Amino acid sequence: MLVNCSKCVNFSLSMKNILLFIFLLILCGFNAQIDSIDRILKSNLNDSLKISKAVYFIDYKINTFDEKQKLLNYLESKAPKKESKKSNAYFLFQKGQLYYDHSKYTQAVQFLFKALPLAEETNYIWLQGKIYNYLGIIFSNQGDSKKAVSCFIKTYEIAVKMNDLSQQFVSANNVAVDLTTIGEYKKAIYYLTKSENVLRKVKSPKVNEYLLSIHGNKLEAYISLGDHANAKIEIDSIEQRYRLEKNTNIDLKISYNEFNALYYMFLQDYDKALKYLEEIQSHIPKNDYHEKMKLNRHLNLCYEKLQNYKMAYNSLKVYFISKDSIASSDKLRASNEFEENYKNLKIENDLKIANLTNANNELKLKRNRTIIYLGGSLILILAIAFFIVIKLYRNNKQKNVLLENQKNLIEEKQTEILSSIRYAKRIQESLFPSQKYISRKINK
Repeated sequence: MLVNCSKCVNFSLSMKNILLFIFLLILCGFNAQIDSIDRILKSNLNDSLKISKAVYFIDYKINTFDEKQKLLNYLESKAPKKESKKSNAYFLFQKGQLYYDHSKYTQAVQFLFKALPLAEETNYIWLQGKIYNYLGIIFSNQGDSKKAVSCFIKTYEIAVKMNDLSQQFVSANNVAVDLTTIGEYKKAIYYLTKSENVLRKVKSPKVNEYLLSIHGNKLEAYISLGDHANAKIEIDSIEQRYRLEKNTNIDLKISYNEFNALYYMFLQDYDKALKYLEEIQSHIPKNDYHEKMKLNRHLNLCYEKLQNYKMAYNSLKVYFISKDSIASSDKLRASNEFEENYKNLKIENDLKIANLTNANNELKLKRNRTIIYLGGSLILILAIAFFIVIKLYRNNKQKNVLLENQKNLIEEKQTEILSSIRYAKRIQESLFPSQKYISRKINK
């Protein structure tokens, strides 16, 4: 069967045109984004506001990671005072934040730890707080609660220095959550109380929701400590805050029912606890395996205590399915981390090679500069010597001319003197009698 080659050629040409058109669209879009950055940098704002506005544009107007990275690098190259350590620290932090936003924690940590010493050296306190906060979140997500606590405490201390109430509340709450994870319940309650006291000073439409969460965290800590009296106080506070909330969203309903279920399980009233757990069962997202594990663990306990073994078995089965799903996710994440580590090592090696190349180029440049300086100095010395020789030659020539003139003058004077002498001699000779006359007179 014969194929129409002309159609194939036309098809390939049309594909090339389409690809070219798409490339031009991408290029035009990127150029438009660069123009937007340039307009922001040329606006009548101070330098920090310009940079903040440009970063906001990149964060919220650009979708893909690669475009954000390119624009952030472009902004860094065009930013005022781009060579300063403060500016370097700020842009390293922004790159770390960008990697964090796209769940690339390994690179995020690398950039954040590069930014931190520069921020400390330049006493950039606000940035130090931001860096420690992000490091704390990453360590917490990776299950390293001890490191997370250390970072969140530093964030909290910086927020106190800066009188940043919002950050104080968030940091104290984060410290408490990770302290609870590692079993430091009394310390967790201490920081939750701090968080609560700060939150009461903040005017926010979500104050009740935040306070409900704090009371829930306190409830878990008191239950772990076996403190019935304080657990009752916290469950009453949760009930009060929930009733004050007019627009209860799904997350708030889940938290409210979880805390109540936890409290009644603590009281060993498994019927009531089961009602609260079944209330939230349909609201948990399908892919939230951690929440599913926690819920089904509690369901299994309640069904077992109520001797409903069939449902206990079903909840236990869902628990292990969720656990396996988390394990698969962890394996995938570990695989991704290995891949990222490989890429990071490759980048580091490329950087080392680039640094060695730069060092070699610098040495060559220094050598060339030395050669140029020595050659220039030698040429200058030769020029000066040539100038001195010419000057001496001219001086000697002038002296020789003067000597010649003096010699001629002396000769002229000498000639004149000799002529005068001869002239005087002739006069004398004319005045005196001749020799013959004298001889004749003597002979007589």
